[in-house]
This record gives sequence, structure tokens and C-alpha cells, in this order.
Amino acid sequence: MPKIRRFSQAVRFLRVTRLLLWTIWVIYRERRRVLRAHEKGNSEVEPNIDVLIKVLLAFRQTALQLGVLMIKLGQFLSSRADLLPEKALAVLASLQDEVPAEPFSHVVSVIETELGQPVEHIFSTLERKATAAASLGQVHKGVLASTGEEVAVQT
Repeated sequence: MPKIRRFSQAVRFLRVTRLLLWTIWVIYRERRRVLRAHEKGNSEVEPNIDVLIKVLLAFRQTALQLGVLMIKLGQFLSSRADLLPEKALAVLASLQDEVPAEPFSHVVSVIETELGQPVEHIFSTLERKATAAASLGQVHKGVLASTGEEVAVQT
């Protein structure tokens, strides 16, 4: 089993590295092309929006699959109007507030690991659907089994 895990980690690492290098290269190449044209007095040259959007769509899709670190990087890039044109920024803007929730089985696993008890002993009810989800966590409504108090559970 450890060999399979190491292999999948290596594949994930290579996938992330390739995506980051491709994204950085395209942004750099387009920025350099525009700056050189402006230095030569041609202020009408614009970045190739289609290429930028293509790479940023791939980045966004992969970021949502891989999770927190990539989403945070995408959020950072989406706020850099000095690096990317408005249309390209819009592609990454959804990473600010449209992050999918983790599966409920993962939530249960985190809660049980953190609190050292089965979820059924802690909560009389715990909603399967997240009330809110963000890049660093998500919130579920629950009712404490011990007191009946309604709580927000962040994982």
C-alpha cells in the first residue's frame, strides 16, 4: 500500500508542478510581450486573452480538485490586477466564493479524529449538507447530544 500512496503523491506533485510552471510561463510570456511592445511605442498591444483564459480555466479546475493550497494561490492571482487583465481575473474570481464542500465522510472522519469519539456520541443530529464551504473549511449545523444545544460545526 505505501508504494501506491507514494506513486499517487508523486503523480499529484508532477501534475501541480506542471500546472504551476505552465501558468507562470504563460502569464510571464504575455506580460513580457506587452511590456516590450509598449517600450517600443506600440501601446495598442494587449495580452492574448484567449491563451490566458485557457491556462487559467485549467488552473481553476485543477485547484478545485486539489484543494486548499492551489485554491489559495488562485485566490491570490485573482486579486492581481497588475498581472492579469480583467477578463482573465474573472476566470479565477469564482475561487473566492464558489469552493465545493468536502464529502460528508471526510467531515465525519475529521470530527472523530479531532474529538476522539464517534459522531453519534457527540451530536444527536449533524446535517450532511454543508451550510457554508470555503477553501480552508466548511460549516455544518448540528445538535449536541449532551445538551441539545444547536451548534455550528467547522471542519
